[in-house]
Amino acid sequence: MGPATPRPREAADRTFDTARLRRLRGLNRALRVLWVAALAPLLLFNVPLVVIAATDGTADPWEWAAIGIGGVLLPFAYVAIQVMQGWAAQSYRHRHDGVKRREVDWGDPRWEAVRASFEASGLDPRTIRALSVWDRTATLVTRHVPRPTPGRLGRGSDWGVRNGGCLLGLGLVCGIVVAVLDELDVDPTDGTAFTVFLVVASAVVWPLAWRNGRAQASLNLGNPDNVVLIPMHWRPQLRDNPSFRVHLMHEIAHARHDDPGRRKLLDTCAGVGPFAVFVDSAAVVAMRLGDVVLMVLFAATLVSGIAGVRRAKRLIPLVQELRADTEACRDPEAVGHLSAFLRERQAEQPSHAKATRLAALTEATWRGPGARLVAPAALPAALFGLLILASAIAQWAGVVGSSG
Repeated sequence: MGPATPRPREAADRTFDTARLRRLRGLNRALRVLWVAALAPLLLFNVPLVVIAATDGTADPWEWAAIGIGGVLLPFAYVAIQVMQGWAAQSYRHRHDGVKRREVDWGDPRWEAVRASFEASGLDPRTIRALSVWDRTATLVTRHVPRPTPGRLGRGSDWGVRNGGCLLGLGLVCGIVVAVLDELDVDPTDGTAFTVFLVVASAVVWPLAWRNGRAQASLNLGNPDNVVLIPMHWRPQLRDNPSFRVHLMHEIAHARHDDPGRRKLLDTCAGVGPFAVFVDSAAVVAMRLGDVVLMVLFAATLVSGIAGVRRAKRLIPLVQELRADTEACRDPEAVGHLSAFLRERQAEQPSHAKATRLAALTEATWRGPGARLVAPAALPAALFGLLILASAIAQWAGVVGSSG
């Protein structure tokens, strides 16, 4: 007897699974490219500093090597501080905003129908951390809930969030006092007492900052707490409407990949990105060329760098949505349910992102996460990196002189 001929249904399912896996791999590649585009100004932040230090004839190799290492660490240290401040504020708000949330007990008979639908879809509800929300205006969403550092450091972080306005005012007052003393030719930083104060403060603050940073990275990056918030009025829909169940699996996919937490990191990196682009452009301006050529190169570097960052910031969430759609739709029926859900939302609140997701789900001509999807961010970022590195190499090799 010859090999068994696959049934049409089995062949169709195998074709669907193959296309789904291929799309997931393409989306993951697209995300990696877009993240490189978003981080390019930070990754190249040390290039102009090293070029200027190495070509001005005053710094020795050890000096400009230290400048290069500092140029790598400085922008990422700033991003880390901003991200941890955001985590502290969001964690405090989540614990004190007064919204009624309750951990979903999947053994509760009231959630039995929802649990059964998950199990029928091949998901284990016990692996899903979900909170029920008593809010009629809430919607189904996945959130990254930052966790505070245990112990006194966590309590100190909460105190800083509560008294942030007072601390900001104190900083402004100190700045005004220093400015007034400077006008009076009084330098409060000149003397042994201030030096001793700096040494003692550094010896106390740096170990605490290192401990807090390690704890925050372990809690909120290494093992992030992503929860699915389920409004109570969604429970009947999740029980009776398969479109809502597919949408819940979409949110679970976001939680699995820590998409909410990565979006916070993206917002911070994109916020500092334009400033980093401006600093990076010094590598181009440092060349000894004609004024017109320098202005053209500087403008091209500035525009391409900022365009790459802003477009990456816009496209990364879209690709995350496409990946979550692909993971949620495990069969053609789920594709139809999610398409119906998106059509309803698109009719209520039209957006380009929903239109793209609908096209990816329903149009056979949608070509997937190829170059056309990432090109708006990848091409400007590539031009930006090429201009920065080419100008640095040209000055380093002596092909083009440095104005330093």
